[in-house]
Amino acid sequence: MASATDIVRDTVRALGLGQRVYLPGYVPRDDMLALMALADVFVFPSAYEGFGWPPLEAMLHGTPVVATRGGAIPEVVGDAALLSQPDDIDGLAANLHSVLTDSNAAATLRQRGTARVQQFSWQKMARETVAVYDQVLRQTQDVTRQRLVRR
Repeated sequence: MASATDIVRDTVRALGLGQRVYLPGYVPRDDMLALMALADVFVFPSAYEGFGWPPLEAMLHGTPVVATRGGAIPEVVGDAALLSQPDDIDGLAANLHSVLTDSNAAATLRQRGTARVQQFSWQKMARETVAVYDQVLRQTQDVTRQRLVRR
């Protein structure tokens, strides 16, 4: 069975796009972030994604995001990305076309992305995680007290 990389490479070759599409393979993180910052658009066609770090990183670098509604992506990007269904290739292409041809659409996504990424931080994540643990602990203590009272 062919890998996704093989399928993409074969498709690029079959369409005669070898001179226009660069498939770099593994890219070190620092280089990847630099490429992301220089990109006109970041495209993330994921059918399922646990959280959605890559679109958030693109927004952090001011890059407009076009993605699919896979997993947590809609919740992560909010209104700061153009979204389509994972199996809607025409919708994904239309969103990509919009960002690449409409400077106002791209500027709006850059602005929204910059604002959206400010809602995420390690400190906020730590506070919210501690709050969940505190809630679970309180509930556990309440259940334990109720069991003791019944005895």
